Amino acid sequence: MTCSSEPGKGQGGEAGPIGGKPSPPVQPSRTKWLIPRLALGLLSFLVALALAELLLRLLVPQPATMVFEQFTKAMRGRWRSGIKVIENDPELFWRLVPRQTLPEDAWPLRGVISNSQGLREDHEIPLEKKPGELRVLFLGDSCTFGYGLLHHEGFVHRVEAKLQSAFPKASLECINAGVPGYTLFQGVHFLESRGFRYQPDLIVLNFGWNDASQWEDGAGDLEHYGPWLVCHYAPQLRESRLYQLAWTAIDRWKNNGVSSRCRVLPAEFRSLLAQVEEDARRHGAALLLLVWPAELNVARNLPPNVQVRTDYQLELLNYGEHNLRFGPEKAEGLVNLIPIVEEMAKSQPTPDIFLDRTHATSMANERFADAIAKKLIPWVRAQLAGKP
Repeated sequence: MTCSSEPGKGQGGEAGPIGGKPSPPVQPSRTKWLIPRLALGLLSFLVALALAELLLRLLVPQPATMVFEQFTKAMRGRWRSGIKVIENDPELFWRLVPRQTLPEDAWPLRGVISNSQGLREDHEIPLEKKPGELRVLFLGDSCTFGYGLLHHEGFVHRVEAKLQSAFPKASLECINAGVPGYTLFQGVHFLESRGFRYQPDLIVLNFGWNDASQWEDGAGDLEHYGPWLVCHYAPQLRESRLYQLAWTAIDRWKNNGVSSRCRVLPAEFRSLLAQVEEDARRHGAALLLLVWPAELNVARNLPPNVQVRTDYQLELLNYGEHNLRFGPEKAEGLVNLIPIVEEMAKSQPTPDIFLDRTHATSMANERFADAIAKKLIPWVRAQLAGKP
């Protein structure tokens, strides 16, 4: 035995305290095993998370955003050609399903819908440009997509054909990135996350109709996007099924009972225009705005000299006239398509101009393409000559 049994001796044989009382036993350190225990607990937690993530990926599909569910519900009765041409996208709410083609007599989505990149193109767009190639990226909603039209009837395809005819030796690509239902909010985030991959020299924006609409739950696009902002600080979370489920649940909970508002308010619309202008400048691209017309702009029961403009049309007109300079002439950075339909309406019935309240016919798209190409030709000429 190593412990002393002699009176007045402490542990280890040392002299005890006065009076012959034994020394108190040595207490074990409470912090000695703290760090290993915490490390073991953290390791167990991470292993549990990894197992949960694996099981969720195997058993649970990617959750649909609340906005995607509301959009498909609203379109189910209107798109007789089906809503299977769009799919859930956690960041952009929805996107075109790649490699989709519908019958040409379908309605309202017809013919070539998307290539493998989810663009309304009948061919693939290489991410790397050819030397000397000029690219124009058209961002917009169903009006840019070509709602009710075949791929070659939309203004984007026609602008490319007109530019190629004006510059037969040039390599020109007009990319149709229009998606039905998109707001400027979605367009800006598409540009930032995917659009710049195509190295555009010019970005043409065409938004303002879905921005004024409202979601069933009354929240705006920015409010629905809020939880996804975390991914700007931790991009690896984007692929986590645990995080996707969590932020979808938060989205549904926090927007319950929100007072009704537009998807994108006019003030937000204005800020987004400034944001995309800054993004374009940072990537060395020019920016051009389209002011898209609607049936209300040519209403026949208006008093003489009365012009009807929506808040979003006014925002585009004001921003393009006062903030953007375009082309070698440094002209205003917009193409106002409203005067075109006003002139057409003097001699043609409205059904020859519009398929419905906002979507233009093939004939009107041809006239729009003329105006856009006319605006772009001096810019293309300057670019090919190596002038800024």
